[in-house]
Amino acid sequence: MFYFPGALDEQLYYSYQGKLRLVVFQSQICDILRTCHDNLGSGGHPGRRGTLEKVSASYHWKTLREDVNKWVDECPRCQHHETVKTVAPVLHPIQVHEAWSVLGIDLIGPLPTTAKGKRFILTATDLFTKWVVAKSLYSKMATEVSKKIVNILLDFGLVERIITDQGREFVNEVNRGVFEALNVKHCITSAYHPQANGQDERTNQNIKTALAKYCGEDQNDWDIHLRGIVAGINTSKQRSTKYTPYCALFGRHPRTPGVINITQEEGDDKCVVVLEETQDHVEAKTAAVEDLHAKVYHNIKNAQDRQKKAYESKKKT
Repeated sequence: MFYFPGALDEQLYYSYQGKLRLVVFQSQICDILRTCHDNLGSGGHPGRRGTLEKVSASYHWKTLREDVNKWVDECPRCQHHETVKTVAPVLHPIQVHEAWSVLGIDLIGPLPTTAKGKRFILTATDLFTKWVVAKSLYSKMATEVSKKIVNILLDFGLVERIITDQGREFVNEVNRGVFEALNVKHCITSAYHPQANGQDERTNQNIKTALAKYCGEDQNDWDIHLRGIVAGINTSKQRSTKYTPYCALFGRHPRTPGVINITQEEGDDKCVVVLEETQDHVEAKTAAVEDLHAKVYHNIKNAQDRQKKAYESKKKT
């Protein structure tokens, strides 16, 4: 443990594996757990593992693990909406080597009609970083779906491939013309192997589970909570990549209500831009992101190998 007078507001910090975590008082624990588990955007009602990772990334106290487990186990919304365990499908892993190059796209709905008339959700998942984008829709007509896909590509950049199922909202002349104009390859999963878009199907399940925990009794206010739920997903560490989607895509850790920025030093708030320093920063940042993506790819490959071995082991029994 270290005590830093002045520079870090005279707080007590715990150092573990080269990272500082704020040592908190007993009176602060409930607020921290509420922020990292319950709150929309910074929490999202993750399970034990997800909540523990969010809390331990910034905080430390002696009974942290026990308190996290107790908080999650006794959470009324999590108890009421338990995660449904499904049988593992046949594995069809997709090899992706860089961020924002292959997207899995799918639809959720029809859902209860909101006050604004929304009934569907279009979800897009970057198969490398696991970054999720979700857009509410009035319908699943080809023109509306295509417009939302184009908006996503305009916001984050073009990709090499987009994977969807055979639904007519995806396979139509409108999307065919758009994908040809943007030089994006449209890969359509077959009826026999729909698991090829399994990553986005998992995204859909995560969103639907979270919506059930946050929405009112009629479930018709889901569009109000959607952005916060997606933010919670994108700032939660992924088991396969071992990084949050935010970090994997942008190359830095996100700033959220549940995370403390300990690295700030005096003068960091001054914005002075020097061209040479900016160029050096860009080059250093690029090298750091490339190194990060190499680690993400290695972690994904290891996760796929583990999943394959586990599946083959179950298949033999």
